[in-house]
Amino acid sequence: MTIAFILIIGSILYCQYRIEGRLVNLYSILMSPYLFIVIFNNLFFFQFGFYQISDKTLTMLLASLLLFYIGGLPFILRKRKRKRTIVQEDRVSEEKLTHYNIKNMTLLLYIIGIISIVRFYALFRSGTFNSDTIGDAEGMMKSGIVGHLLNLSYVVPPPIVFLYWTYHKKQIYYLIPIILTFASTFFSLIKYNIISLFVILFIEICLYRPKLVKKSVLYLLVFTCFIFFANYYTTSSIVGVEFSTEFYLGHFWKYVGGSLIVDNYIFDGYIPKSGNIWYTLMRYLSALPNMFLSLFDVKIFPCESSLFYTVSEFGEDSNVTDAFGSLYRTTNNLSDSICYFLVIMLIGFIAATIYYKQEKYRQKFNIFLIVFLTYFIFFSFFGTFYILPTPWEILVYSAIIPNLFYRKTNKVNNSSL
Repeated sequence: MTIAFILIIGSILYCQYRIEGRLVNLYSILMSPYLFIVIFNNLFFFQFGFYQISDKTLTMLLASLLLFYIGGLPFILRKRKRKRTIVQEDRVSEEKLTHYNIKNMTLLLYIIGIISIVRFYALFRSGTFNSDTIGDAEGMMKSGIVGHLLNLSYVVPPPIVFLYWTYHKKQIYYLIPIILTFASTFFSLIKYNIISLFVILFIEICLYRPKLVKKSVLYLLVFTCFIFFANYYTTSSIVGVEFSTEFYLGHFWKYVGGSLIVDNYIFDGYIPKSGNIWYTLMRYLSALPNMFLSLFDVKIFPCESSLFYTVSEFGEDSNVTDAFGSLYRTTNNLSDSICYFLVIMLIGFIAATIYYKQEKYRQKFNIFLIVFLTYFIFFSFFGTFYILPTPWEILVYSAIIPNLFYRKTNKVNNSSL
C-alpha cells in the first residue's frame, strides 16, 4: 500500500503542476507533507524503530486526499481548459508593493519586536527561564498582550516587508524587524510558532516570487531542522542535561511523522471519539470564541486532552493525529462514512474556492490566502493545530489588518516607501 500511495499522490501532484504551471499550489501544499512523511517513515525511519504507517491508515489518508481533490474539481477542470503558462509573478508583485505603506508597516514591526524583546528580558530577569522553571516557560512569550501583538506581527508587516526586502536586499533596515520577529517567536520555546512563521514567508515566496521557489524549499527544510534542534538544545542547556544524537533524531521524527503513526490506533479502537464529525468540526470552529469565553469560565464544544500513544519501539509517544484522522470515524455505520465523504469534499471545495479566487487580488497581496494555506492546509498533518485559537486569530487579522496599510493611489513614488 505504501508504493500505491506514493504513486497515486505523486501522479496527482505532477498532473496538477501540468495544469497550473506552478510547482507550489493548493494540492502540493496539502499532499507533499503526507507524501514526505509516508516515504521517509515507511521506507527509512521504521528501520530505526518507528512503527510503520499501516495499510488501513494509508487507505484512509489516500481516500481522504482524493475526496479533497474531487471537491475542487470544478475549479481544476475550468483551469485545465485555459492555456497553461508557467507562472511568473515577480514583476507584478513588485508593482503591488507600491500600493502599501511599507515604512509604517516596518515601524509597527520594530515596535512589536522591541516590546517582545523587553518582555523576554523581564521574564529572563525574573528567573522564568532558569533550570527549575523552564518547563513552565513554554508559551510565556505568546501569552497576554505581547502574545496577541506577536500574532498580529505574523500577518501585517512580515509577508509584505519581507517581500519588499527580497527586491532591495541591501536595505537591511527592512530585514532587522523580520529577524526581531523570529527571535521573539523563538523565545516562546514552542517549535510550531516559529516554524509556522517561516512557512508563511515560504508560501508567500512561492505565490509571488516563483523564481526563488527552489531556494525556498531548501531553506524550509534546513530551517525546520535547525529550529527543532536549537529549541531542544536551548532547553537542555538551561537544565544542564545533555542529549544524544539518537534522542534528537527520535524526537524530531516523532514531531514530524508521529501524527500519521498515531492514526494507526484509530483502527485499533484505542482513540476515543466523542460525538460525530460535526461535533469535531464545531470544536475547531469554537477555538477562537473560546479564547474570549474562557475569560468568563465558559467554553462551547470544549476539547478534551488527548492521550499519548507509542509511535516507536523505544518509547517515543505522541498525542497528535492528523486532520483527516481526527475527523474519521471507524464505526460500521454507513451514514457516518457517507457523511465523512461529503464533509471532506465540501472542505476541498471551500479550500479550492479560497485558493482559485486569489486572482481577484490584482492590486493587493492576498495575505488571508497565505495564512489559510499555512495553518489550514500545510499543517493538516498536524491536526490538533485547529483546536488552538492562534491560527484562527491570525486568520482574522490577515483578513482585516493589511488593508489598513493599503493605499488606493495607483502611482506612488518609491522614495516614500
